[in-house]
Amino acid sequence: MERGIWRSCGWPRPIWRMTNLYAWAKLGELQVKPDARGRLANAVTERKAVSDGPNKGLLPTMLPAELAEVATSQPASQPSEATTQAAAPEAATTQASPGAASVDTPEQAAVRTLALAFNDALTAGDVDKATTMVVENRIEYRTFANYYRSFAAFKAAAVQKFPDGAADLPAVLPDLKEKIQKATITINGTTALMTTPGEAEPMKATNVNGTWKMDFAPTNANEAAKQLGMLNVVAPVYARATVAIQGGKFKTIDELRQSLIADIKTAVPGYTPPAASQPASQPAGQ
Repeated sequence: MERGIWRSCGWPRPIWRMTNLYAWAKLGELQVKPDARGRLANAVTERKAVSDGPNKGLLPTMLPAELAEVATSQPASQPSEATTQAAAPEAATTQASPGAASVDTPEQAAVRTLALAFNDALTAGDVDKATTMVVENRIEYRTFANYYRSFAAFKAAAVQKFPDGAADLPAVLPDLKEKIQKATITINGTTALMTTPGEAEPMKATNVNGTWKMDFAPTNANEAAKQLGMLNVVAPVYARATVAIQGGKFKTIDELRQSLIADIKTAVPGYTPPAASQPASQPAGQ
């Protein structure tokens, strides 16, 4: 029966299977079915098979975030703004900063300033302003921005409700501002990498016609794909928690923390939350 359906719709079979699996996964999520995550994983597998096969050119130009391509480079026929600059001899690698703004070179300081301004725009919910600071509006950027915007809204709601106990609520990713402040910045020509210990996919900036901009083209494609998938499932966790806080669901900070941890564990199997440092059962603020 499956063969008859995909033949009648006129799509190549891999694209039909990707679409079918994704639709069933989304329906399963709405119905809270246990196999929804497995169907989504299979849809992503089919998506990768399409990318590596002869039907890649038949893919729709717009795809859901979960099916967006992150494992391969952009086609040569669609260069980004940064790659269309006139070729210039690559400069020698700038000595890496040790992670402190006070010892940055002027170029490193410019990159760190950009990244901090980018963080400020995201945490303020000003995605339009943040978008002016990126080389290209890629799916990786939109997913990254969506996560940090969701987390910032959650923290604001939590602090308003529990002003003395929201500081150590669990985050799946490190605090972005602290990460930028502590990052080691290495500049090689027009590319700057901001690295922190234990991080497989560093933040990156590219100098476009004399201006540094955040660049979300993957440095490590496999790690970028993992992070993209994780952010797609975690951002809604913080969005749901924000709605619950605003709706008065939680009477204490511990109730909020335990509910959040349970939701994150469902979204990210194997997640281990940090130990809470605040007193138990702090009452909600008025």
